[in-house]
Amino acid sequence: MVAVPDGIKGIELTEEGEKKIRRIDFVSDSERAAILHDPVRLQILQMLRDGIEDKVIHESFDETTGERIIRERIVERNELSVYELLRLSKEKNEYAPLTKNQVYHHLPKLVEGG
Repeated sequence: MVAVPDGIKGIELTEEGEKKIRRIDFVSDSERAAILHDPVRLQILQMLRDGIEDKVIHESFDETTGERIIRERIVERNELSVYELLRLSKEKNEYAPLTKNQVYHHLPKLVEGG
């Protein structure tokens, strides 16, 4: 079983969210290029690529000693919620601040473009 970072526990993925991520994807047609040719969409893609730091906590119980063992591991997470995209855009100087309307408008276009 894959460990789920604490930041996204309890969130159900959509069908698109369960697809395997492509590391390199060449844009070969003008329709996809037009979808990506927008500063807000490019910024959203960059933010998703950069990701955020999250942690995975694994708890176990050692029956011989009666101790509860908690392991915490820091991981990078590239699955971001709309709220996290908005927060990142305001916190990091490398990004232009986004509005909720911009994110909700451009995310479906990015999903549509693949």
